[in-house]
Amino acid sequence: MPAQPAIFDPIPLHARHLFFDLEPGADCRSALHALAAQCDGHSAVLGIGLEVTQALGVQLEGLRGFPVLPDARPPIPTTQHALWLWLPSN
Repeated sequence: MPAQPAIFDPIPLHARHLFFDLEPGADCRSALHALAAQCDGHSAVLGIGLEVTQALGVQLEGLRGFPVLPDARPPIPTTQHALWLWLPSN
């Protein structure tokens, strides 16, 4: 998948954020191929989480789960997901 330039664009007026988790033992390859074909980096941006790389047996340098920030005020949730799909729109 090529770079996704929309992440550097100005914040859109509207957007949808979709979060997906993997079922235990699921093979996510076909879903990733289908999503990658639809994510052009402008109208759809795909984020891959640690759970996906672990399921595929792939290691990406620097990829890690979001850390818990116990002293953050207000509290910041650290809910992890396998995939994130962002659909920006103006």
